Amino acid sequence: MQVWMAPTGPTGPGASSVVAPPALGVGLPPLSAAAGQASAPPSLAGLRLADSAHPLEGLVVPVPPQRLQTYMVEGLASVRGVQACAYAASTREKMERALQSFSLWLRQWGGGRQLMDCTPEQVLVYMEQHWTAAHPGRNATGRPSPSAILSELSFLSTQFDLLGRRGVYDPQTGKGNPCLSSDVTVYRRGYQRQSGNAGYQERSAVPLTLAKYRRLVMHLYISAGAADGLARLVLLRDLLCFQYMWLTTTRGHDCGRLSLGDFRDPRDVGRPYGSFPLAELKPWEAYPAGYTLVVSQLGTKTYQGRRAPPVRVAPVEEVGFCFVRTLAQYLGFCRRGGWPVQSYLFRPLEPNQSGFSERPLGSAALSARLRLHLQGAGLYEGETCHSFRRGALQHARSEGMTTTGLLELGQMRSLGTLQRYLDPTRHVAPGSVPR
Repeated sequence: MQVWMAPTGPTGPGASSVVAPPALGVGLPPLSAAAGQASAPPSLAGLRLADSAHPLEGLVVPVPPQRLQTYMVEGLASVRGVQACAYAASTREKMERALQSFSLWLRQWGGGRQLMDCTPEQVLVYMEQHWTAAHPGRNATGRPSPSAILSELSFLSTQFDLLGRRGVYDPQTGKGNPCLSSDVTVYRRGYQRQSGNAGYQERSAVPLTLAKYRRLVMHLYISAGAADGLARLVLLRDLLCFQYMWLTTTRGHDCGRLSLGDFRDPRDVGRPYGSFPLAELKPWEAYPAGYTLVVSQLGTKTYQGRRAPPVRVAPVEEVGFCFVRTLAQYLGFCRRGGWPVQSYLFRPLEPNQSGFSERPLGSAALSARLRLHLQGAGLYEGETCHSFRRGALQHARSEGMTTTGLLELGQMRSLGTLQRYLDPTRHVAPGSVPR
């Protein structure tokens, strides 16, 4: 690089040469000959662009258009695969269905408008005239709950954002996200108040009581002992899920995604657990004093993209209620049966029921299994997977656990959220709560 220096000696033949200083406008936008003013002011961004030239830039040969097209298509397909992992599979499916349903409605009722130019009015008419009728609710009004309306609008809003329609909708230009408008906000508020006036009240999952949990576990434990082969493994899988959700208050979705890699070294949770397979003890044998398993799950609902705080699970004396003992038995049977657990701990069956599919067990499938077992035991009263979380937290409070301990047990950050879980009547229909 040449640096200009002021001359310090004589010039002319034989004198040391110097580099002339750059002219005052070099590297800056040219002046307009007509107006005598710069066509654009100088900027740091412009200077950075000038610095971005690669030394080998002149040797690059542009690829043919067809190859460029193929390259971009392949790259974008790969990018979409990565982006798909940003959402849980069930959420992604709901988002896709929301956009497909609205797009189909626009073809018939959109008056020529499509996804890229539709208006908030069309979104609202779609929700009020079509979506609410196609998704009847279970409340007295027969209409979907306010939370269902909010979820559907949220799915649509996210899809519009991904399509490039970002920001608050501007009625003057027609630009922006049609779900982000004052009219949509007012509709949501009005829908919620209208539902409340009609007697609707949001309800939480029915909490699972300790007594019902114990009866459910014994029912499954006995059923698994009487079965064999794949049927036995499925029952042990379900039993493990229920034991784990009760002990740790883990959500059904997170429980279904638990993997061997989530088990960590008790002495150093930064390292994976290295003592698989677990020892399968006889019913009369006991684990050594202080024996414990440590789970730090990667990517839970609360701790996305990182590991959740470690949870320690110790053996218990009652054989049928011991997660550690059941886990050792389950892993052993899986290995000997030809379906060894290599990643996901709880896997769904293949469509032909011939073995396990190497993917996580979904929360909907797990809730269906819970309902099946509760009905089989004559215990079902509307419970879902979330019933374990509410029931275990309420039981822990009844045993004297502090608020700090409850927040830690539920891996919660909000006291308000915890209070909703602890509310003993939040699942009860309005009008049926004793006064």
